[in-house]
Amino acid sequence: MVFDLVEHRVKVETARFGSFMLQIGVDAATIESLYLRVGDAQRRFKGSPLAQVANRLEKEVVLASIFGTNSIEGGTLSEEETQHALELDPKLVQDVEQRRALNLKAAYDLSRRAAADPDWRLDVSFIQEIHAAIMRDIPTERNRPGLLRDNPRGIVTQVGNQAHGGRYKPPQYEGDIRLLLKELLNWHDELVTNGIPALIRAPLDIKR
Repeated sequence: MVFDLVEHRVKVETARFGSFMLQIGVDAATIESLYLRVGDAQRRFKGSPLAQVANRLEKEVVLASIFGTNSIEGGTLSEEETQHALELDPKLVQDVEQRRALNLKAAYDLSRRAAADPDWRLDVSFIQEIHAAIMRDIPTERNRPGLLRDNPRGIVTQVGNQAHGGRYKPPQYEGDIRLLLKELLNWHDELVTNGIPALIRAPLDIKR
């Protein structure tokens, strides 16, 4: 199976924030052999006794994913503290850092339920629903859970953390964000139509 990833690059010009490139951030020659190995490993796993511990493995993967995502966004919990937070009753949590971890878990569960529906398709409303789940009860400046950012001129939002990939200034205006989301979804649908597997679509790379 050969993946032609180069032809699936799309350049988007925004009104206020310049140009962006939609592309899959992997090397096609390298990813092909890795993809085949993953597929072979998955088939072997399903047919082995190890499949019985899949639920435990999933919990460990989800924990590592939440810890990593939270750290990139500036979260301060250790992996052990993240695990403790995920075991708490959400109704009793008041600590913001613990709330971040629980919100990420809620977004994961929401995504998993959606993916179980064979008729489900990624759209802007679902992205906003995920955002609302992640940002629920998080007291950040200009926080609008589930709504697109639309900063007045002169108000700048930055995301990320210097210790985990650096700070990033995302698009600040709703028109640009809505355009980028629309183009991202159209691009994703094109990848699906052209048979690019989900495992390769996952690390989508948007560059300025």
